[in-house]
Amino acid sequence: MNKARAFFENFLLLIVLAAACQIIGSLLKHLFFGFVGSREWLTENFLLSIFFLVEAAILAVVLARVNRGISIGDLLKPFWLETLLISFVYSSAILVVAVACSGKNVAEISPNLINPFNPVSEYWWASFVGLLIKAFQEELLNRGVLQPLMGEMFSSEVIGLVVVAVLFTLGHPTDNFMIVFPGAVALGVVFLITKSVLSCSILHICMNISFDILFGSNFTVSPLLDSAVLENVRPVFFLVVMAMAFVHLYLKKYHHSMT
Repeated sequence: MNKARAFFENFLLLIVLAAACQIIGSLLKHLFFGFVGSREWLTENFLLSIFFLVEAAILAVVLARVNRGISIGDLLKPFWLETLLISFVYSSAILVVAVACSGKNVAEISPNLINPFNPVSEYWWASFVGLLIKAFQEELLNRGVLQPLMGEMFSSEVIGLVVVAVLFTLGHPTDNFMIVFPGAVALGVVFLITKSVLSCSILHICMNISFDILFGSNFTVSPLLDSAVLENVRPVFFLVVMAMAFVHLYLKKYHHSMT
């Protein structure tokens, strides 16, 4: 009975939060353009990232104040050493797996290492800042707000992690499921262990940059690999990152149980 009650309470809370996001987003849009106006560097994606970040921040603060979420202080703890180490391991795994699956040797890839980054727009900095804001906004909303609520709703932190990973993946192109879903699971595991949105955001940014270096983006005019290689990478990447995430979770939980 308690589990059913918790499920419906959190379900109703999610509906209220969704409605609040719509209202806040509409107000922000009108206020922003009323005071700032339009600018050439203010792209739609940049603005959406800012609006969603403000919405997620308001929700996180409200939930923390009513004791239904994690405190803002805990969400912003960096855990620098562990975070940088984890980010390095995951990013390195992405690079190694992609290069290994490409079938190319180092001589074919190395010329692109000379100058992989070259901004193609004078407002590249706005795109880069937007990338950072979007990563933090997505982690604050998905991991900081939704994952704890889903954990309470289903009376299981792990089920909450998986549900949020699925929701996160559905917000991306369907053909990238084998890349986005394991990445979301890895981010969920990091949050489950650290309860830090900042740690998740750093890992998120590092993984995004790894893919940008490999397959190109607004900042990479000379990617290391051809985008066709991505087809071969998807299944291997899925297995490798999922395995790393579960090993990470097991080791942390095992270490915790031993102490």
